[in-house]
Amino acid sequence: MKTAELSKATKDAGCTAIIAVLTPLKDIYVAYIGDSPAFISTNQGNSVKITKEHDLHNKDEVLRLRAQAQKSKGAKFSIYRLAPGRREKFWALDNTFSRGMQYTRSFGDFYIKDKAKNSLIAEPEFANKTYNAKDLNLLVLCSDGITNRLRVYKRLPTQVLLSYMKQYKCSPELKMTDILELACKELIKLCDLISQSGYCTDDMSIIIVAFLNGRSPEKWHEDATKDAEYPRDWLTPSFKDDDNISEISAQDLGEVESPIKDNGFDIYDTSNQYSAEEAEEFADLTVPDL
Repeated sequence: MKTAELSKATKDAGCTAIIAVLTPLKDIYVAYIGDSPAFISTNQGNSVKITKEHDLHNKDEVLRLRAQAQKSKGAKFSIYRLAPGRREKFWALDNTFSRGMQYTRSFGDFYIKDKAKNSLIAEPEFANKTYNAKDLNLLVLCSDGITNRLRVYKRLPTQVLLSYMKQYKCSPELKMTDILELACKELIKLCDLISQSGYCTDDMSIIIVAFLNGRSPEKWHEDATKDAEYPRDWLTPSFKDDDNISEISAQDLGEVESPIKDNGFDIYDTSNQYSAEEAEEFADLTVPDL
């Protein structure tokens, strides 16, 4: 492929990113752009999401887009559900078709940025708190393809990993790293099963960091999984989404032409966009059965 052709082909490409930096004092700084989240499991057994995705479930991002749309350089946009009864929301630029963009910050994606200055941006954000590795058992960085799937079980990736790890015991034959790998494979297998329902087909990436903090692998495993559930205790999907998008208002529900149809569902069809009533009652929308 020639350079000019490559440049044209990659113009539409884009990606999100998340990084974690561990300092010599074991402080952890997490920076991200887009909708790839980070999670921790503390020494007290608490699993916490430490980032707030740049997407349409982030009130601050919706308000930013809305404010930008009111400026001369801002592009008008509309917000849509992915499909009837689904949690995920897309935003589309009026008559510029952003192909169902879910995230509101990214690298690349110049086909949108050239048409909507300062709407889709590449400005990173830091997690609002600095954590110290001495206080943690796990740090997990992953793509939203994993968290979107696990939503049907109302569990975070750290909770699922520790739950699967609890089924095993460290031994000379089964090391801690082996158990982590087994748990990761079980998590991906579960996500694949959810994919078969058609609920989510996004890509999946995950990085798992375990902090021994002077403990033996056996002691770390015992401490980390002490308060974890067994898989049998939670492997029943829940189909009610509790997400609240009351901050989405009628001013965000613009008109977009409808040129593309895919699998019988058109994300640009105005009949599929949020009404003000749906926005107010969003907690009552449910995910499809698996």
